[in-house]
Amino acid sequence: MTKLIDQGASDYVIIVPKEAALPVRFAAGELSRYLAQITGVILPVMADCLSAGSRELCVGPVEREDVPDTADLIHDGYRIVTRGERIFVAGGSERGVVYGAYALLEEGFVCRFFATGAEHVPIRGALALPEMDLTRISPFEYRCCFWYGMMNDPDLAAKRGLNGMHNELQARHGGSIQYYQFVHSFVHHYVPLEKYGKTHPEYYSMIDGERRLEPMGTQLCLTNPEVLAITIAQLKEDIKAHPEAKIVSLSQNDCYFPCQCPECSRIDREEGSHAGTLLRFVNACAEAIAQEHPDIVIDTLAYHYTRQAPKLTRPAPNVTVRLCTIEGCFSHPLEECEVVTCDYYKRNMTDDMSMRKDFEDWSRICNRLSIWDYETNFTYYLNPMANVPVLQRNIQYFIRHHVTSLFEQGNGQSPSGELGELKAYLSAKLMWEPEGDVRQWTQEFMEGYYGRAAAPLTRYLELFHEHVARANIHMGIRVPANWGHMPPELLAKAEALFDQAEAMAEDEEVLARVQRSRLSIRFARIACMDTADPGRKALLEAFKADVKRLGVTYIRESHPLEQSFALLEAGDF
Repeated sequence: MTKLIDQGASDYVIIVPKEAALPVRFAAGELSRYLAQITGVILPVMADCLSAGSRELCVGPVEREDVPDTADLIHDGYRIVTRGERIFVAGGSERGVVYGAYALLEEGFVCRFFATGAEHVPIRGALALPEMDLTRISPFEYRCCFWYGMMNDPDLAAKRGLNGMHNELQARHGGSIQYYQFVHSFVHHYVPLEKYGKTHPEYYSMIDGERRLEPMGTQLCLTNPEVLAITIAQLKEDIKAHPEAKIVSLSQNDCYFPCQCPECSRIDREEGSHAGTLLRFVNACAEAIAQEHPDIVIDTLAYHYTRQAPKLTRPAPNVTVRLCTIEGCFSHPLEECEVVTCDYYKRNMTDDMSMRKDFEDWSRICNRLSIWDYETNFTYYLNPMANVPVLQRNIQYFIRHHVTSLFEQGNGQSPSGELGELKAYLSAKLMWEPEGDVRQWTQEFMEGYYGRAAAPLTRYLELFHEHVARANIHMGIRVPANWGHMPPELLAKAEALFDQAEAMAEDEEVLARVQRSRLSIRFARIACMDTADPGRKALLEAFKADVKRLGVTYIRESHPLEQSFALLEAGDF
């Protein structure tokens, strides 16, 4: 046991390298700041010097004989080691050092970082650290939680070990891994319809014998050599203009309509999927930049009509395929459930629609496999989504099939309601500790975020998931509010539990969190009512007022709030 602070005093110092990078200095500063909050004692941060002392908290690559090895710490991994009276926080990268500092606060000193404005920092007169030899390496090199809090609070994202572009880590955190264009880039960027549509309609999808020139209703003709040349030229310009980007997206528009010209159709038949036509095109682009830019990865999508893996073509070494689980069921583990929840996919695909088969087929042929996964309802964000029990199972499934990049999409547009903060917390934890104790993490979060109101809300969480499991309800990302996951008897129990929670909230901040989470139940109640019900209008008006009061700015994907209210009022849910 290493005693750092006792009775308001300490002879420990925090040591950083002589020429410490900004993230290392930030990590040391955060340790000093939080230890001061815990004990009232400020440990000074000092640059490395030749006269090493024994009572040191060493942060980053300091010059000490017993400094831990970091060669194996890939994916921003970190190592925390006690050696005698000296404590080391080491990282495989500058970000890794920052993650290690926060891990020391959590693992060594029982701090907890749940959400923006919701932290647990214990108050102690003395502080000791048991012997530690902790090494943690994430199985994912790219980790992104697309939830509002994780996207708008970079300090929180760093505390949770995220590094995705949308988490916007700052220079002090070591920055994020940068994409350029991200997704859906073909028609909107590389071969823009507004530039080439009138003069070169042959660059775009042929559908039923005619070239389709609608902005949200066309794709590229991927076998046209001029399309390939234009795309490569633009790709090279983008790489030159954006040297910070390590991943560049080459991917289809966010609609159906793959090209049916004779050559595209021939390859589609040969490959058994339009993904073969896509991949041949993307591979050619990747080959064109590989020699000059060996560190650049080209990202493309296995999405809707490209979700099925090709029979013949394999991704180039510098190509990553991002498989989207959008058609799957999210109330059951993906490896067990074959239900396809998306009518859009059913309409446009006639072959095997098994998500599991497609995922496993891609995992066999990819050097790099990425996943775009979904954690909320995109028709209405507030619609309760019974997916908490499957988060761990799905991430473990991804890891077993060598997924290297994970993008978990929740409600990134607004403070969520619908337990989004819990899901973001658990997902981020699981990206580092896939075998962790989710039940314990959930209990800690509920108590840390909802305070005294935790017990009834935990009971609501249990009742909701028990009902969905018992009724074997398959939930996709666009199931309506009357899907059966919120029957009247469950709504009544939920309302009673939220009544208890509001009465138990210890302050206005906690009350607001409870009320924001309750919006989900109020939404479900309104959506399940007949629009002619005379009591519905009053409930809706009160709901609208509280949505605004509680800072929720989006309740439906990409729809302004007033438009969403109008659709809900009309019974469009």
